Amino acid sequence: MDSELARYTNLLRQYMAVIDVDISFRDPLTGNSQSDEEEDEAMLRSRVEKLEGTSIEENIRADTGHFLYKNKSPMDILAEWTSQMAHRYIPDQPQLWAAYRNRIFCGKYSKQGDMFMSASQDRMIRIYDTVTSEKVKVIQARNIGWSIIDTDYSPDKRWLIYSSWSPYIHLCNIQGEIDTHEALDCYPETDRFCLFSVKFSPDSREILGGSSDQHMYIYNLERREVEHKVLAHSNDINTVTYMEETNGNIIITGSDDQKCKVWDRRQLSENATPQAVMRGHFRGITHVSSKGDGRYFLSNGKDQTLRLWDLRNPAENVSTYSGHTVASTLIRAYFSPAHTTGQKYIYSGSHNGCIYVWDVLTGAVVKKIVAHSATIRDVSWHPYEATIMSTSWDTTVKKWTHKERTARVSSSE
Repeated sequence: MDSELARYTNLLRQYMAVIDVDISFRDPLTGNSQSDEEEDEAMLRSRVEKLEGTSIEENIRADTGHFLYKNKSPMDILAEWTSQMAHRYIPDQPQLWAAYRNRIFCGKYSKQGDMFMSASQDRMIRIYDTVTSEKVKVIQARNIGWSIIDTDYSPDKRWLIYSSWSPYIHLCNIQGEIDTHEALDCYPETDRFCLFSVKFSPDSREILGGSSDQHMYIYNLERREVEHKVLAHSNDINTVTYMEETNGNIIITGSDDQKCKVWDRRQLSENATPQAVMRGHFRGITHVSSKGDGRYFLSNGKDQTLRLWDLRNPAENVSTYSGHTVASTLIRAYFSPAHTTGQKYIYSGSHNGCIYVWDVLTGAVVKKIVAHSATIRDVSWHPYEATIMSTSWDTTVKKWTHKERTARVSSSE
């Protein structure tokens, strides 16, 4: 944390201490404390008045440049400052990372952020060391129809998988001197078949897949066979994910039938029924992404909306976000990292070549980055650094960082 941000954070903590609010226990989705105790607004504002005339108030006003705004309370000034600082630390300064000859469909940081993987229509998967920026491995994909459609790392960082228009999930090693490239057959009952979405289970023992034949697949890596094949939707399953990073029991699927469904892995069978069905999108769903807490997840839709869902209330979505364009391909969206942002943002690529960042609470677009000259299908925010990687159909990968800016401080009163 740089010295300026550290100073502001210290001021913020002093301020919160005066009004008896512990910011370390506030839910970034609701804004409430985890105890769910609601503050009476009049009582809260009366406690804010304790700041008036104190050195804390003077420091807040000085450091935020609000010398002329004596009519504003410290609470209002800090709210503005928080918004300004949030804008500042969203990555928005570009650097060309790589340029290929074909469209790029996937781009993803590893869980630790030490690797970045891209997958292109040229049938190549490229893995980079993010510290040195060097390309450390190139994999020539096999059985490719149209393009590599999806990829994933194993949680133990030993393997990666990819899928395409073929009956196979391909398993490749990331580490080790001997290369492994194995085709895992899903044995679909149709000639034209694609796994649009593939995910390693949290324990790296299974692969979850959503397919063009309306089925959800669970592939057992120890036995090298499909363990479950469930007719899960009435149209293409474009996206699948696990609700928790360390537990593979709860699964989310999203489909062109406009529904998201919740499944319990422990109760799967050929005739399994979902635990919940989320309805709200008016067109197909391109991507689902979990917050990782077992409670909230996002769905990106062809109706040009992102929706936030709470498993405790599946009847309606919590919030709706818009502004981006979803067309031509399965555009992805995610929560921003917990370590650097507290997951207070949602971000997505767009058909118009822009990166969009929304505030989870307000739904406002807090940053629109004109990034590429063609569709951005995938974006990935570094888990521990203020860096975003964007991969586009303009055949380039770009790295986005935040640029330090000199704070504007007025000296007039």
